[in-house]
Amino acid sequence: MLFTIFTQNFTDTGSPRCDTIPNLRMQGCSEYTSPNSSYTIDLDKELSNAGNTTNLGEAVQVKPQEITLKLRPGQPTQFTFQVRQAEDYPVDLYYVMDLSKSMEDDLVNLRKVGDVLVCERMSGEKQPKGMRNHIHMFSKRTIDQLQVSGNLDAPEGGMDALMQVTVCKVSITRGDWLEDMARHLVIFTTDASFHYAGDGKLGGIVKPNDGNCYTTALDNTYTMSMNCQLNAAMRDNSIIPIFAVTQSEFSVYQNLTEYIEGAQAAVLAADSRNIVEIVKNNYAAITSKVEVVDTAPEDVLVEYTAICLDGVRRPGTQVCEGLTLGDTVSFDVTVTGNTCPDSRTSSFTIRPVGFSEELQIPNSPDCSNGAGTLECGACDCNAGHYGRNCECSSDGPTLEDSDKLCKAGNSTIICSGRGSCVCGDCVCFPRPNPEEVVKGTYCECDNFSCDRHRGQLCGVFFAPNPAVPPYPAWCPPTQHGAHQTRSGAHKNIT
Repeated sequence: MLFTIFTQNFTDTGSPRCDTIPNLRMQGCSEYTSPNSSYTIDLDKELSNAGNTTNLGEAVQVKPQEITLKLRPGQPTQFTFQVRQAEDYPVDLYYVMDLSKSMEDDLVNLRKVGDVLVCERMSGEKQPKGMRNHIHMFSKRTIDQLQVSGNLDAPEGGMDALMQVTVCKVSITRGDWLEDMARHLVIFTTDASFHYAGDGKLGGIVKPNDGNCYTTALDNTYTMSMNCQLNAAMRDNSIIPIFAVTQSEFSVYQNLTEYIEGAQAAVLAADSRNIVEIVKNNYAAITSKVEVVDTAPEDVLVEYTAICLDGVRRPGTQVCEGLTLGDTVSFDVTVTGNTCPDSRTSSFTIRPVGFSEELQIPNSPDCSNGAGTLECGACDCNAGHYGRNCECSSDGPTLEDSDKLCKAGNSTIICSGRGSCVCGDCVCFPRPNPEEVVKGTYCECDNFSCDRHRGQLCGVFFAPNPAVPPYPAWCPPTQHGAHQTRSGAHKNIT
């Protein structure tokens, strides 16, 4: 069995820090351990509804919120993750509509049902949120200004529109809307299929979509977004799309939902008259299910056992269905590190689909809070970081320049040989005797190198006779009231 060195400042870099006990002892190591996989809960707020907090929407829907894992390769550790969809939780709703000529009658109906859609109570809401104060797009003036247009090919640019709605948080979608503490839904209505990535080649557009926000008429032309790009953007922004499409295109968008987390598809009437029912029904479908996903790296295996409302344990399942708002479900999560991560970035998250809240599992806190990974008692730093605890950044002085800053004058010795250079600053070594201190810019000063008198360091004053002023222990007073130093010079003591 391999053991690891317990002392982090063990500096024999020529030998491995993980080895058998006899080998570690031969290296001069007296402190070692054989650690097991474990976890520590760092943040564990109680689950709560939106109405139970002072600020609107600041519900707690996942528990715990942050843990620290210490994984031994091949040895799993297990913890429980709870999810509860808060009652009376805000809904952040955005409507994207295909404005081609064939959707003209749909636009007429949108003008009629816009206010109904805004004021419609969602399942689980105690009362309407008065969203007209926040959503300007449903004002009569705005909709009346919308105009349809024609196009020469059947597919539409819906994926690009959804990408812009997703990534342009402030400019387009959520200006002064509830940013994170809300459920984000995007409704997309169309009667046509969509352009795929690469379709732009027909028009000489070959530059891949960069996934950034563009709200002005800049000379930037990119080919259409890829489904995986849109999925990643919506996942990062906790947005769930609802595709409300005509019957002829339903199968196309139903297949698309398999590639976008949480997406729903529904059949839209030819004139969009059923749009309100579509929103209500799909919102109910979204909130009736909790599915957890993670961003664990390939070398970390995460397995789930769902414990839904019936209390039955379902190994290998990460979904609970048949829920209503306010129901709590649990997932036993088993995490196994198969190997030490090659990428040096082993932090990851676990979250329910469509939630902005998540369980954060950061990289090793022992190495400057995620700047590296603690392995065999030593920090292995991520790219761009260095130092014993990965505390130095490549944005600061380089390792060579850092060492120069720790040398006094023309000296070739780092920190006077009595300290280590950390990001260009000397950190002086501690002394076995806590009363002895090494200090100074280059660790050049101390309080123990002076001569001693009667066992006391210089600077300790004695007053053997109350009638005589106190004097340094090593300097007996002269007849002139001054005190003699080691060098024979006289200095008045004040």
